[in-house]
Amino acid sequence: MTVGASVMLAERDQSHLIRFHNPQFPMVTDHFTNGDEIEEGPASTCAGLMRAFYDILCPDLPGNKDNVHLYPIKASDDLVKKMSPGVIMTAEFDFLLHGCQALRNLYQKNGILLDYGCAAGMTHSYNVTYTFEASCDAHYLAFKQICDKYL
Repeated sequence: MTVGASVMLAERDQSHLIRFHNPQFPMVTDHFTNGDEIEEGPASTCAGLMRAFYDILCPDLPGNKDNVHLYPIKASDDLVKKMSPGVIMTAEFDFLLHGCQALRNLYQKNGILLDYGCAAGMTHSYNVTYTFEASCDAHYLAFKQICDKYL
């Protein structure tokens, strides 16, 4: 949602309204909907669920394959350069890691990447499940440090 909001603000020349956005485990690519076979690993275990989620979000996926609101990673460089800066957070075994890395590369290429963090040994949404309490606490400490630095 934060990436989509940043895209929309950039389209309206209103990126100045926020200091930065903080995508955490963002859905930004067509990785799950482009028809490619998903490799083994964390992404393959959630591929069916993600395809179903995208079907709910947008019943006409084929007609929206280049929609930057559905797939923000497809935004033009000119639009990305107009976006507010970003701090991206993900996890080593997150099934959305592929998209986080692609977003990091896009932001870096266009000069809007403030910071990128990847929690070692963690999975998707580790920061809200408290399955790994120490890592969850570390995540919120990192978020506090991000806010202290960029706000």
